[in-house]
Amino acid sequence: MGRARVNAMVAIERAAQRGLFRERDLRASGVWHSAFADAEFSGLVTRHGHGVWSHRHYSPTRYELVQIRFPKLVFWGPSALWLLGVEAHEPEALWIALGNKARAPRTLDLSTVLIRTRNLEEGVQSVKPEKTRISLRVHARERAQADLSRNDIHRLLARAADRAQFALPRGASLLSAQLPIARWRPREDWVVKQSLTP
Repeated sequence: MGRARVNAMVAIERAAQRGLFRERDLRASGVWHSAFADAEFSGLVTRHGHGVWSHRHYSPTRYELVQIRFPKLVFWGPSALWLLGVEAHEPEALWIALGNKARAPRTLDLSTVLIRTRNLEEGVQSVKPEKTRISLRVHARERAQADLSRNDIHRLLARAADRAQFALPRGASLLSAQLPIARWRPREDWVVKQSLTP
């Protein structure tokens, strides 16, 4: 076994001990792509979609998988309130917030409720629920509840939804969308009622 291959396997094993890691982070330090296939074949790691791996004995939550793929996103609304322990029941959909200019994720579950906000970092805190290995970014309780109870939410969305650019126009601060995949081409369906009714 060559020295480079041994070093690559050691780097992957160290990352796996953290529970969950991105392939791109290790490849940036010189671990080549085939080393991950070798580690998977040897039973050291398990793949979770494109470019995300975990220790073979660790089953990451859906929140961790989304967070590690998109480190800048923040869980908001019902997801934030559940992760903070305010709500007793886990929401069926994942509720996530992105910055206005951030690239829209293409690999989210169809039930995901995605919002754009100009002030993504306002009121953000990190939580680490039981049985998770990585911290999750959530909007604090006050902000999550305020976002869901805004009395101008429907009018705001009516003027904010821009199918062509998926960006907020001047004066808007919040945009919600669900992104189902059409059979022949991607499309964006704006769902105000389902996304934002508390």
